[in-house]
Amino acid sequence: MLTPNAIDLGTLSAEEDKYFAQHFIETKYLRRITSYDSDIIYGAKGVGKTALRRALTEFNTENYLNTITIDLGNISFEGVHHRLSALTSMSYTEITTLARTTWLNIILSYGLLSFVDTLDKGSDLKRRIVEILNEDGFVDKANVSSSPDSYLQILNTIENIFHKIVSAPVYKEKTLTNVTPEQQHIISQFPVNKNMTGVLSESIACIKRTKKKVLVCLDGFDSIVDHSKESRRTILAGLIDAIFKIRLNHEISEAFCFKAFLPHELTADAKATAWDSDKHANNIHYLGWHEEDFKIFLEKRLSIYSKKRSTKFNDIWNEFMPEKVMNSVHNVEENTFEYILRHTLYRPRQILSHVQNIFKLWNEQTSGPDKVPPSFIPQVIAKNNILMADKVADQLSLIYPNIVSFLKSWQGSPMIIESSKFRDKIRRVFKDLDFSEVDKIFDDLFDFGIFGVYSRLPKDNNTKRIKYRFSFVGDDLSTHIHNSIEDSDLLAFSPMFREYCGCLATTDGIIFPVALNNFEA
Repeated sequence: MLTPNAIDLGTLSAEEDKYFAQHFIETKYLRRITSYDSDIIYGAKGVGKTALRRALTEFNTENYLNTITIDLGNISFEGVHHRLSALTSMSYTEITTLARTTWLNIILSYGLLSFVDTLDKGSDLKRRIVEILNEDGFVDKANVSSSPDSYLQILNTIENIFHKIVSAPVYKEKTLTNVTPEQQHIISQFPVNKNMTGVLSESIACIKRTKKKVLVCLDGFDSIVDHSKESRRTILAGLIDAIFKIRLNHEISEAFCFKAFLPHELTADAKATAWDSDKHANNIHYLGWHEEDFKIFLEKRLSIYSKKRSTKFNDIWNEFMPEKVMNSVHNVEENTFEYILRHTLYRPRQILSHVQNIFKLWNEQTSGPDKVPPSFIPQVIAKNNILMADKVADQLSLIYPNIVSFLKSWQGSPMIIESSKFRDKIRRVFKDLDFSEVDKIFDDLFDFGIFGVYSRLPKDNNTKRIKYRFSFVGDDLSTHIHNSIEDSDLLAFSPMFREYCGCLATTDGIIFPVALNNFEA
């Protein structure tokens, strides 16, 4: 029989997965976003945004006239923000307005760039589109395929706006804002390049005749590291606002749809300012995974090694894994799959990391038996928890530089603490905060899954489970969680963070995540 030593569950990165078609599972989110609407799709790093984007563009080509994916991982938020700030000073215009105008013109240019691929080589429309995109610094006229990278395209767009404003007629009598009507028109104009208007109308007419649309996906924000709070808020809020504005533009929406895949960690600030609107509610998608999704996810990767003909998860899972593991702290047996899952933030990359490490480390110690022994699993999970929690803390440190100090400050403290003590620690570690800022950090740490809130559901005495509401279980129903938490309410760190924070294991019961709506008011 094949032993766990021979099992390789594949890469943790959807971008590099050579067997993506076999590994991908179609959750409800793919069905939701396989549409002609422009959407914002957001979620934590490792939750499957890139996998969803790949599935949308690779498995649904018949739904669209053409698709293009723009990897924005190489842009500099600080560089773009610096250029926008200079343009703001010169034009007396709000920087968020300029950010939106910039993105509107950029994503429209991407749409036309994708449409060009569908036209015949000798097409006059193709020639004119390429000339305009070349004029705007988007493509090399001699070789469209060797276009500048996305960072240069963004900077070139800002430069175009800058030069058009500078060259606009200036009246002797300035307006109150020192911006002439012509300059103000350029700032709000869409597209900025007037020459694009004609080819845009022709392109829309051509696309409409096909009964399909051109799809543009924007991805790669997870890898951007140089950004301040101000630049992040400005640039992402501008992008979100631009996509919503295009969605409401009836003419353009008949030919193009744009889908932005954004990291939850970076959109926290923009979320509050850019998408609090009922009319956009159906076009904002938070990515989350449910228990059954994870079972299908693992079953697909394990089934190729199984000698059983069953398609049931438990049959395949228990061929390689024990059914139960012993939780020695609480002296109770836990279902192995549930035990591993609750030591994640419900991200597929994390559960795959746990399972992959169990097989890998067992292989290093022995050549058998057929199954991983129950006693081996908790020690692997404990070590891997530290590595995974460190990665999450590293991601959050881009937003909160003191987050590592905050998490490490709980060394020797209980995993379960009162809300008032948690808030006090936020004030001490982050320093000089008013109440609204403390509430913001409290809400963010909850949203990112660092802690859960006692649910008031009856304790399951048979399994000794105490249920806590965690943001990653369910469909992102949390909004300003601090409003519903009293100082005496109990909070619990995610089990994945216990070893990283150095907290003491609780003897009150197993911390078990439940959905936000599973509680009594």
